[in-house]
Amino acid sequence: IPKRLCTHRNIFCSKNAVHDKMPSLLRQLKTDSPDFSAQLDALLDRDQVFDTHVEKTVREIIGKVRQYGDQALLDLTAQYDGLRCKEPADLEIDPSECENALSRIDVGLRRSLEHAADRIRQFHTRQRETSWHYEQEDGTLLGQQIRPLERVGICLELQALFDHSTEDGGRVGLGFLKGEVKHFTEGIGLDHDVQKVPHMGWNNVTQTTSHPLWAGINQHSRFYFVHSYYADAVQCVEVLGTTEYGVRFTSAAGRENVFAVQFHPEKSHTQGLALLHNFVHWNGCT
Repeated sequence: IPKRLCTHRNIFCSKNAVHDKMPSLLRQLKTDSPDFSAQLDALLDRDQVFDTHVEKTVREIIGKVRQYGDQALLDLTAQYDGLRCKEPADLEIDPSECENALSRIDVGLRRSLEHAADRIRQFHTRQRETSWHYEQEDGTLLGQQIRPLERVGICLELQALFDHSTEDGGRVGLGFLKGEVKHFTEGIGLDHDVQKVPHMGWNNVTQTTSHPLWAGINQHSRFYFVHSYYADAVQCVEVLGTTEYGVRFTSAAGRENVFAVQFHPEKSHTQGLALLHNFVHWNGCT
């Protein structure tokens, strides 16, 4: 069992954990609990679970694997596990060894892990289908409705609408919206010891003007972001939403019958679905 467990914005976070305390690291939230929303918000709080040491280590590991491939896997296995292998095939673990290791895990912890894995497996298996829905044992209804959209700008598509981007040495944009796309390191007041790039995770969006696509979505709702460059709009009238991350940037923009966002509504739970629902039913008028 590793001495340090930490997944980005997830429920695992421990330093120097010991074996007899491992079961306390796993918590199960039930959607029918009265305080479910409060518990979920606490677990998604970036400041509570973000571990800069883990992030730095993982970045280094990924970089080595990308550069050196299988040889990096062999070297890293020797470095972190003390196991020296001659061939990548030697890294394969016999199923009996896996079962033996699992048998030594606390029964309650193993049951919780298997339960979580089974639910994740069910969801992703269903994702291969077209339209579907099903109800889990706790009454949570999950599903997806396949319905083609005409056109919607998400993440990079927002940036492409502006005049210019500093990415890749400088690129000309479509010029539909006035402004420039910059790297977060160009943002005034950005502290690299505090703010990490890319900006990845949940963050609030301030709606700067009323718009049909904001219908039914609360002010300062949280959406999911993954980006290293941000849009710096020039025309205030074209800014439909802003977000703070070391610098205030345009997270939603548009004019006439165009609406684009920096965040990922398809990854943003109910508020993201609401925005996509509004887009599907939008007549293009503001």
